[in-house]
Amino acid sequence: MPTDLFSVPAGRILGLITAEGSGQSHAAIIARSLNIPGITQVGEDFLKDCDGREVILNATEGECILDPDAAARQRAITCICEMQRQNEELNAQLELPNRTRDGKEFELLANCFGPEDVGTAMESGASGVGLLRSSYMMMPGHAMDEQEQYLFYTSCLAAARGRTVTVRTFDFGADRTMADAYQGVQSSKLGLRGIRSSLRNLPQMAVQICALMRAATKGPLRVMFPMVTDIEDWDSAMQVVDHCRRKLTERGVEFEPDVPFGVMLSVPAACLTAEDFTVHGCRFFVIGTNDLTQYTHAVSRELAIAEHYYRPASPAMKSSSPWWWTPPGKRTSPSPSAASPSAMPSTRPSISASDCAASP
Repeated sequence: MPTDLFSVPAGRILGLITAEGSGQSHAAIIARSLNIPGITQVGEDFLKDCDGREVILNATEGECILDPDAAARQRAITCICEMQRQNEELNAQLELPNRTRDGKEFELLANCFGPEDVGTAMESGASGVGLLRSSYMMMPGHAMDEQEQYLFYTSCLAAARGRTVTVRTFDFGADRTMADAYQGVQSSKLGLRGIRSSLRNLPQMAVQICALMRAATKGPLRVMFPMVTDIEDWDSAMQVVDHCRRKLTERGVEFEPDVPFGVMLSVPAACLTAEDFTVHGCRFFVIGTNDLTQYTHAVSRELAIAEHYYRPASPAMKSSSPWWWTPPGKRTSPSPSAASPSAMPSTRPSISASDCAASP
């Protein structure tokens, strides 16, 4: 589970080796963003007798070597030194402008979980945070109250140093559950996830929206709703936002009433009707390519035997995603896998998204 990665102190996990799973699972994505190398699908037999044994984990080549000899250790050391050299070369390019092959400039934003990696992203040259996964501050069994959430968001804004932070509201369900969130079929990948789950727990949703609007007084902050399917979802969510504005006004609490709210396009139905959302007040879009890919191709990104159907750069993805359509005054951002080099074919840089988000 992804939450397991956050229950261990930072730096204590040196690598992950799993018997099953997929490199596209949410846990694998989070591990990569935390710079934890990992390999999946090694089989149960490999892991049965590993305790206490030395292992070399080469995630780049997808190999594990148990009880390596001196030659294998030396090769691993050489590989590590080469990767460090490459990182130094990349760091030397941080000040260069972000520009596509055909000369169009764009902003490179970061996908983050909390203030620590927000700070790392800013040091790495990010222009802001394109996706702050708010669900992962809610550790198993602990639902944070409004003040705790407010402090979390303000810490992220402080770490961003004046750059915009885009927060995704809670996306509980599937492989990203909280201990007391909806479980089983209700929270399956095609069930009550994202805004669908939030609209069934209005008190929890209101607490988060109030905390976000209060935090927005401390820096530039945007909010997006995940798993929006249609205008009814959007209108219902914005009714909660209006309710929170009234309640905060009644309480006499300082808040930002004009926080930009947007939609994370991860459901094909929403992509096909994206223009309708702008009529109803949507201020920006973020293309959730991980979910949109699996829903477009009818494949679970965690199902290893069908992984070859999971193609973020397929012609269908290019057709279903409104990369090419940016209405006046709006922004469209792909996030996160479509911004990775492996997912970008030679045609991708010519598509008109205003910024890209990727893990730091």
